[in-house]
Amino acid sequence: AKTELAGYEKHWAEYPIYVKATAGMRELPEHERDAIIDAVRRYLADNETCPFSFQNDEQARVIAGEEEAAYAWVAVNFVDGALLDATAGPFGTATPSRARGSLEMGGSSSQISFYKPQQDILAGLFKLQLGTRAHINLYGHSFLHYGRVSSRRLHWSCLLYTSDAAD
Repeated sequence: AKTELAGYEKHWAEYPIYVKATAGMRELPEHERDAIIDAVRRYLADNETCPFSFQNDEQARVIAGEEEAAYAWVAVNFVDGALLDATAGPFGTATPSRARGSLEMGGSSSQISFYKPQQDILAGLFKLQLGTRAHINLYGHSFLHYGRVSSRRLHWSCLLYTSDAAD
């Protein structure tokens, strides 16, 4: 079996690998977050531990909440078939003929994102680049600590605090 895989393994180096950490990492103190990402980068850059192409630090990073919201919007609208038409237009700002909003709750944050035509978005603007031709102006916002795990942790700490105060 090892000899069969050897043929595939030599081609893996042609494929880039990306790690995009989300809200669980954003919740950590900066020095802990940096140490973890640095360890991941060292692991991915070592050809002995990672067979894929890892060329620069940008391939492993903690993403902003607005970027996480935009990726959720892309997933929903790609599955729905709304993105392909939008990318076929001319250079500039794309205007999808139909698009759905996205509300996503993760472990450490919740994100909301949507596209609304003829709206000047100032706060929460995320310019989503689609291919090489067009971008879509999305509204995206992330609510750190409002994910399933983080909100439960906060709830438990409040219950503990109120029970200690009652004693």
